[in-house]
Amino acid sequence: MSFTYQFNTSCASVYGVPEAVFIHQLYFWCRVNEKNGRNLHDGRYWSYNSMKALREIFDFWSPSQLETVIKNCRKKGAILTANYCTDPRDRTLSYTITDSVKCIYEKSEMSDGDFRNAFPKSQKCIKGTVGNPTVGNTDILPLFDRFWGAYPRKVSKADARKAFAKLNPDGELVEAMLRALDWQKRLPEWTKDGGQFIPYPATWLNARRWEDEPEGSPTPPTPPERKEDEYTWL
Repeated sequence: MSFTYQFNTSCASVYGVPEAVFIHQLYFWCRVNEKNGRNLHDGRYWSYNSMKALREIFDFWSPSQLETVIKNCRKKGAILTANYCTDPRDRTLSYTITDSVKCIYEKSEMSDGDFRNAFPKSQKCIKGTVGNPTVGNTDILPLFDRFWGAYPRKVSKADARKAFAKLNPDGELVEAMLRALDWQKRLPEWTKDGGQFIPYPATWLNARRWEDEPEGSPTPPTPPERKEDEYTWL
Protein backbone atom coordinates (compact mmCIF):
# COMPACT_ATOMS: atom_id res chain seq x y z
CA MET A 1 0.00 0.00 0.00
CA SER A 2 1.43 3.36 -0.98
CA PHE A 3 1.06 6.62 0.88
CA THR A 4 1.29 10.18 -0.34
CA TYR A 5 2.83 13.19 1.34
CA GLN A 6 2.18 16.91 1.10
CA PHE A 7 4.33 19.97 0.69
CA ASN A 8 3.67 23.66 0.37
CA THR A 9 4.66 24.97 -3.06
CA SER A 10 5.86 28.30 -1.64
CA CYS A 11 8.17 26.39 0.72
CA ALA A 12 9.38 24.30 -2.20
CA SER A 13 10.29 27.40 -4.20
CA VAL A 14 12.35 28.73 -1.30
CA TYR A 15 13.88 25.60 0.22
CA GLY A 16 13.50 22.87 -2.42
CA VAL A 17 10.96 20.05 -2.86
CA PRO A 18 12.57 17.39 -0.61
CA GLU A 19 13.04 19.97 2.12
CA ALA A 20 9.43 21.14 1.72
CA VAL A 21 8.19 17.56 2.24
CA PHE A 22 10.10 17.31 5.52
CA ILE A 23 9.02 20.82 6.58
CA HIS A 24 5.36 20.05 5.91
CA GLN A 25 5.36 16.98 8.11
CA LEU A 26 7.17 18.87 10.86
CA TYR A 27 4.82 21.82 10.56
CA PHE A 28 1.83 19.54 10.96
CA TRP A 29 3.09 18.00 14.21
CA CYS A 30 4.21 21.31 15.66
CA ARG A 31 0.70 22.56 15.05
CA VAL A 32 -0.73 19.45 16.73
CA ASN A 33 1.46 20.09 19.76
CA GLU A 34 0.44 23.74 19.81
CA LYS A 35 -3.22 22.72 19.78
CA ASN A 36 -2.58 20.32 22.67
CA GLY A 37 -0.28 22.65 24.60
CA ARG A 38 2.66 20.27 24.78
CA ASN A 39 6.39 20.34 23.98
CA LEU A 40 6.69 24.09 24.50
CA HIS A 41 10.30 25.18 24.94
CA ASP A 42 11.83 28.62 24.66
CA GLY A 43 8.63 30.09 23.27
CA ARG A 44 8.24 27.51 20.47
CA TYR A 45 6.36 24.26 20.02
CA TRP A 46 8.60 21.37 19.06
CA SER A 47 8.34 17.85 17.68
CA TYR A 48 10.93 15.26 18.56
CA ASN A 49 12.02 12.00 17.03
CA SER A 50 14.99 9.71 16.65
CA MET A 51 16.73 9.26 13.31
CA LYS A 52 15.60 5.63 13.35
CA ALA A 53 11.99 6.68 13.59
CA LEU A 54 12.42 9.39 10.96
CA ARG A 55 13.82 6.82 8.56
CA GLU A 56 10.63 4.78 9.02
CA ILE A 57 8.43 7.81 8.43
CA PHE A 58 10.36 8.92 5.34
CA ASP A 59 11.10 5.43 4.10
CA PHE A 60 11.37 6.55 0.47
CA TRP A 61 14.70 8.25 1.32
CA SER A 62 17.93 6.46 2.14
CA PRO A 63 19.50 7.34 5.52
CA SER A 64 22.05 9.58 3.82
CA GLN A 65 19.35 11.34 1.78
CA LEU A 66 17.29 11.99 4.91
CA GLU A 67 20.30 13.38 6.75
CA THR A 68 21.04 15.64 3.79
CA VAL A 69 17.46 16.93 3.71
CA ILE A 70 17.53 17.76 7.42
CA LYS A 71 20.96 19.36 7.07
CA ASN A 72 19.70 21.50 4.18
CA CYS A 73 16.62 22.54 6.15
CA ARG A 74 18.85 23.76 8.98
CA LYS A 75 21.34 25.41 6.65
CA LYS A 76 18.62 27.24 4.75
CA GLY A 77 17.00 28.48 7.95
CA ALA A 78 13.79 26.45 7.66
CA ILE A 79 14.04 24.46 10.88
CA LEU A 80 15.70 24.59 14.29
CA THR A 81 16.97 21.63 16.30
CA ALA A 82 17.66 21.26 20.01
CA ASN A 83 17.98 18.58 22.68
CA TYR A 84 15.57 19.02 25.58
CA CYS A 85 16.01 15.53 27.03
CA THR A 86 16.61 15.43 30.77
CA ASP A 87 18.84 12.38 30.39
CA PRO A 88 22.24 13.55 29.05
CA ARG A 89 22.69 10.16 27.41
CA ASP A 90 19.58 10.68 25.29
CA ARG A 91 20.56 12.45 22.09
CA THR A 92 17.08 12.48 20.55
CA LEU A 93 16.61 15.84 18.86
CA SER A 94 13.60 18.10 18.89
CA TYR A 95 12.68 19.94 15.70
CA THR A 96 10.63 23.05 15.00
CA ILE A 97 10.01 25.41 12.12
CA THR A 98 11.43 28.92 11.93
CA ASP A 99 9.41 32.11 11.78
CA SER A 100 10.07 32.34 8.04
CA VAL A 101 8.35 29.01 7.41
CA LYS A 102 5.51 29.94 9.73
CA CYS A 103 4.92 33.09 7.72
CA ILE A 104 4.78 31.11 4.49
CA TYR A 105 2.06 28.86 5.86
CA GLU A 106 0.13 31.76 7.33
CA LYS A 107 0.10 33.42 3.91
CA SER A 108 -1.39 30.23 2.48
CA GLU A 109 -4.57 31.19 4.35
CA MET A 110 -4.88 27.80 5.99
CA SER A 111 -7.97 27.44 8.12
CA ASP A 112 -7.01 27.47 11.80
CA GLY A 113 -10.07 25.39 12.63
CA ASP A 114 -9.17 22.44 10.44
CA PHE A 115 -5.51 22.19 9.54
CA ARG A 116 -5.22 18.45 9.10
CA ASN A 117 -6.30 18.37 5.46
CA ALA A 118 -5.96 21.97 4.43
CA PHE A 119 -3.01 23.50 2.60
CA PRO A 120 -4.89 24.58 -0.53
CA LYS A 121 -1.67 25.42 -2.34
CA SER A 122 -0.13 21.99 -1.87
CA GLN A 123 1.31 20.11 -4.82
CA LYS A 124 0.86 16.37 -5.30
CA CYS A 125 3.15 13.80 -6.84
CA ILE A 126 3.43 10.01 -6.79
CA LYS A 127 5.52 8.29 -4.14
CA GLY A 128 8.73 6.96 -5.60
CA THR A 129 9.24 9.73 -8.15
CA VAL A 130 12.97 10.31 -8.34
CA GLY A 131 13.97 13.57 -6.72
CA ASN A 132 10.40 14.48 -5.81
CA PRO A 133 9.15 12.79 -2.66
CA THR A 134 5.44 13.02 -2.58
CA VAL A 135 2.91 14.97 -0.86
CA GLY A 136 0.24 13.41 1.00
CA ASN A 137 -2.57 12.72 3.29
CA THR A 138 -1.42 14.20 6.56
CA ASP A 139 -4.48 12.72 8.22
CA ILE A 140 -3.77 9.00 8.11
CA LEU A 141 0.00 8.83 7.89
CA PRO A 142 0.92 10.66 11.13
CA LEU A 143 -1.81 8.82 13.02
CA PHE A 144 -0.52 5.49 11.74
CA ASP A 145 3.01 6.53 12.76
CA ARG A 146 1.75 7.07 16.31
CA PHE A 147 0.10 3.67 16.42
CA TRP A 148 3.07 1.90 14.85
CA GLY A 149 5.49 3.57 17.22
CA ALA A 150 3.50 2.43 20.25
CA TYR A 151 2.79 -1.13 19.11
CA PRO A 152 5.26 -3.54 20.73
CA ARG A 153 5.52 -6.01 17.85
CA LYS A 154 6.70 -4.34 14.67
CA VAL A 155 6.04 -6.93 11.98
CA SER A 156 4.14 -6.89 8.66
CA LYS A 157 4.00 -3.12 8.49
CA ALA A 158 2.33 -3.10 5.07
CA ASP A 159 -0.54 -5.25 6.37
CA ALA A 160 -0.84 -3.00 9.41
CA ARG A 161 -1.10 0.05 7.16
CA LYS A 162 -3.87 -1.59 5.14
CA ALA A 163 -5.82 -2.48 8.27
CA PHE A 164 -5.30 1.01 9.68
CA ALA A 165 -6.39 2.69 6.44
CA LYS A 166 -9.49 0.49 6.30
CA LEU A 167 -10.48 1.70 9.78
CA ASN A 168 -9.69 5.31 8.83
CA PRO A 169 -9.54 6.34 12.51
CA ASP A 170 -9.57 9.90 13.75
CA GLY A 171 -7.29 11.27 16.46
CA GLU A 172 -9.72 10.38 19.23
CA LEU A 173 -9.86 6.73 18.18
CA VAL A 174 -6.08 6.52 17.94
CA GLU A 175 -5.85 7.88 21.48
CA ALA A 176 -8.19 5.06 22.57
CA MET A 177 -5.91 2.56 20.84
CA LEU A 178 -2.86 3.94 22.62
CA ARG A 179 -4.60 3.84 25.99
CA ALA A 180 -5.50 0.19 25.39
CA LEU A 181 -1.94 -0.64 24.40
CA ASP A 182 -0.68 0.96 27.61
CA TRP A 183 -2.27 -1.80 29.70
CA GLN A 184 -2.24 -4.62 27.15
CA LYS A 185 1.55 -4.41 26.83
CA ARG A 186 1.74 -5.48 30.48
CA LEU A 187 -0.41 -8.60 30.03
CA PRO A 188 1.41 -11.86 30.86
CA GLU A 189 0.63 -13.34 27.45
CA TRP A 190 2.26 -10.30 25.85
CA THR A 191 5.36 -10.24 28.01
CA LYS A 192 6.25 -13.95 28.19
CA ASP A 193 8.63 -15.72 25.82
CA GLY A 194 9.97 -12.50 24.36
CA GLY A 195 6.55 -11.31 23.24
CA GLN A 196 6.06 -14.06 20.66
CA PHE A 197 2.38 -14.29 21.51
CA ILE A 198 1.69 -10.60 20.88
CA PRO A 199 -0.79 -10.39 17.97
CA TYR A 200 0.42 -9.01 14.69
CA PRO A 201 -0.54 -5.33 14.52
CA ALA A 202 -2.89 -5.93 11.56
CA THR A 203 -4.59 -8.73 13.49
CA TRP A 204 -4.97 -6.47 16.52
CA LEU A 205 -6.53 -3.74 14.40
CA ASN A 206 -8.87 -6.02 12.45
CA ALA A 207 -10.11 -7.59 15.70
CA ARG A 208 -10.64 -4.15 17.28
CA ARG A 209 -8.59 -5.24 20.27
CA TRP A 210 -8.55 -1.72 21.71
CA GLU A 211 -12.11 -2.47 22.77
CA ASP A 212 -10.93 -5.30 25.06
CA GLU A 213 -11.27 -4.81 28.80
CA PRO A 214 -8.89 -6.07 31.49
CA GLU A 215 -10.03 -9.33 33.01
CA GLY A 216 -12.00 -8.71 36.18
CA SER A 217 -12.36 -4.98 35.52
CA PRO A 218 -15.35 -3.27 33.89
CA THR A 219 -13.13 -0.59 32.38
CA PRO A 220 -9.40 -0.36 31.65
CA PRO A 221 -7.44 1.09 34.56
CA THR A 222 -6.14 4.60 34.24
CA PRO A 223 -2.59 4.19 32.92
CA PRO A 224 0.34 6.13 34.32
CA GLU A 225 1.38 9.19 32.42
CA ARG A 226 2.83 7.82 29.20
CA LYS A 227 6.24 9.00 28.14
CA GLU A 228 6.20 9.91 24.46
CA ASP A 229 7.40 7.02 22.35
CA GLU A 230 10.60 7.67 20.41
CA TYR A 231 8.96 6.23 17.32
CA THR A 232 6.25 8.86 17.06
CA TRP A 233 6.06 12.44 15.98
CA LEU A 234 5.19 14.40 19.08
